[in-house]
Amino acid sequence: MTVRHVILVACGVLLPVVLQGQASISRAPSGLTIDAAVDSALRHNWDLRMMAATSDSARAETRIARALPNPTVAAVPNTPFQYTVTLPLDVGPQRTHRTTASDLGARAARSDIREGTRQVVLSIRRAFSDVLLADARRDIVSSRRDIMAQLVVADSARVRVGELPARALTRSQVELLRTDTDLARARIEAQSTRLALQGLMGVTEADTALVVLGDLDFRDLSFENAADAGSVLARRPDVESSRLRESQSEAAQKSARSLVLPVPQLTYVRQFNGPFDSSHYYAFGLGVEVPILNRYGGQRDRADAAHEAAGVARRRLEAQVARELQSTMVEFLAQRALVLRYQSGVIDRMALGVEAARYAYSRGATSLLEVLDALRTQQDIMIEYRTALHDYWVAAYTLEAVRGMPPR
Repeated sequence: MTVRHVILVACGVLLPVVLQGQASISRAPSGLTIDAAVDSALRHNWDLRMMAATSDSARAETRIARALPNPTVAAVPNTPFQYTVTLPLDVGPQRTHRTTASDLGARAARSDIREGTRQVVLSIRRAFSDVLLADARRDIVSSRRDIMAQLVVADSARVRVGELPARALTRSQVELLRTDTDLARARIEAQSTRLALQGLMGVTEADTALVVLGDLDFRDLSFENAADAGSVLARRPDVESSRLRESQSEAAQKSARSLVLPVPQLTYVRQFNGPFDSSHYYAFGLGVEVPILNRYGGQRDRADAAHEAAGVARRRLEAQVARELQSTMVEFLAQRALVLRYQSGVIDRMALGVEAARYAYSRGATSLLEVLDALRTQQDIMIEYRTALHDYWVAAYTLEAVRGMPPR
């Protein structure tokens, strides 16, 4: 078998695999987990793609800043003809500060990508938790709807045998209609949260019936040294980016001040018809810009203002991070305490109360209003409990993102 045959066989085997991998990007995988959602977002999120392009542009700016100027070639028609080559000697402080500023900008762009990654991971975790909460609400409402349907069937049988007035059946049917409406709204919410999640993942063909794997069960978490603002500031990529941009503005400030030190230009002159007075057919010259008409005061003022703005932005961000650390820690502890209160037996006692009310109603010992009130209260408590679990996990994810470290 020749090399050409080997290449053709390899292309025939690998091409369908490559095409299948490219096509799978447009759809989210079935049985989606939170880790798979995060992985997909890190590879296909639109904001991260834009940040990567911006980082590439910053690296290109570094190449531009490091590039040496091209020589200028000229021919002067004279007697005799003269040919000149002028080369700027870009080796002074302007080049040093210019390249330093561009390098710091490229590093800041890479920090922006890490900051974007932090934000995207947090957004995905929040969106995934929203999907789980919407599913939990839908299941709770669906369970209540099933109970109401059973009550309507039982009331219909009791009305037929004369044990229950017809108006009681009408009330049960109205409540069933209300639960159907609530269930339809819960299903719409579940679909909307799935669309939002897949939008963050970079999915182009979203599926409203996407199957997700996960739960909102309670797991006690703890964060070590959560209030240590110094270590948090050292780990946060947005703080690193702001500090780099402040250093970049300082380098730009020095570059503006160095404009009064002109870049010398070396000139080589050659003529063939006759020599110069030095008896040579060539001569060297040196030229510099004299900053008389323009002393670059505007450039210096602009650089000073940019440096001051970068410093203010950095200090504001550091203060904001310190506030975020305190507020997210307080929120996490509050949600944790709320979930623990719900788990102290309230849910079980409420379920027993509903069963007791249904049994008493089937025996004619209580009214339909008491059963409906018990069902509605149970639904509200269960939704509030699931919402508390959702808020607990979102607070944990937020605190982890603020700290830049996972919990124990």
